[in-house]
Amino acid sequence: EVTFDYLFDGGNFEGELAIFNIEGMDLYGGGSKIFSQEAALRALQNSPEWGHVITSDATEGAKFSGGTQYEGDFNKGEYLGSKTFEMTPGTRFGVMLVADGTVQDTLLNPDLVGNNRPLFSLAAANPDEEIQFVKVLEIGEDSKRQEIGETFGFEDIPINQKKSDSDFNDLVFQLEGATGKATLLDEVINPGRDWRKSTIGEEIIQAAVDPEDLAGNTIDENRKVNVASNGRAYQGWVGSNDTDDYHAFSLGATNEFELSLDGLSNDANIELLDKEGNVILSSANSGTAAESISTTLSTGNYRVRVNSADEFGTPYNMKLF
Repeated sequence: EVTFDYLFDGGNFEGELAIFNIEGMDLYGGGSKIFSQEAALRALQNSPEWGHVITSDATEGAKFSGGTQYEGDFNKGEYLGSKTFEMTPGTRFGVMLVADGTVQDTLLNPDLVGNNRPLFSLAAANPDEEIQFVKVLEIGEDSKRQEIGETFGFEDIPINQKKSDSDFNDLVFQLEGATGKATLLDEVINPGRDWRKSTIGEEIIQAAVDPEDLAGNTIDENRKVNVASNGRAYQGWVGSNDTDDYHAFSLGATNEFELSLDGLSNDANIELLDKEGNVILSSANSGTAAESISTTLSTGNYRVRVNSADEFGTPYNMKLF
């Protein structure tokens, strides 16, 4: 079972998103008309073996609504919640976006160009083999990935066209029940169109990383974590609507202790506290530079506070040694 959740509509077009089995698709030649037709035919089967049309932007709304710092709110229609589709176990599938039309249009008229031409998660099938599909962020091993899925985004105008703004937020969604491979958003996003630095961006990233706020927001409402010689990794999110994350751990003997915080998209700091909340050590580098603490700790109970130091939030990776 693959569960799809439509998170954000950042584009003005009204199109459809589909998944399709890619077995044997290399025979059709990436980027060819017959490739697009075959992908559409498979998606329209709406079967576990071949694929599914999973959303229609013309009739459905996204989970989150709002404008970014550079464009307005394009979300229209009713949010229908997450949807679950059956796929044959072990199936490798691609994702197809018809930006301003339907999958059926692609099947019946493969000569469609411009906004009606389909775009794919497979770069080789796109104009000039450009990347149109990204993973919004890397989810850590200790995250809730198995429960909330991984988050992906599409750029709905071919990158080789000047009017493409390369923000990759035109359709943002989560897939649960499948492991996705894609270029990370950080590697290709237009810095002037970084929608993550907006209020709606905060909401989307938090939904992708830590929707249940696992860490808690006070010294007493904390997340229990462990220290290991090879490091234990945890992931979280802090921002304007969740400024503090608290983690708690215990040591049974005096030990060398190290703490690191990285994977930041905006500024965040860390503090090592005793169980009463007194600061033992802290790290507060500027910007997205990694934070670290290294010291010797005696037997006892301790807390780690991660706090947002920027206008907009950030995911983080925390490791304890």
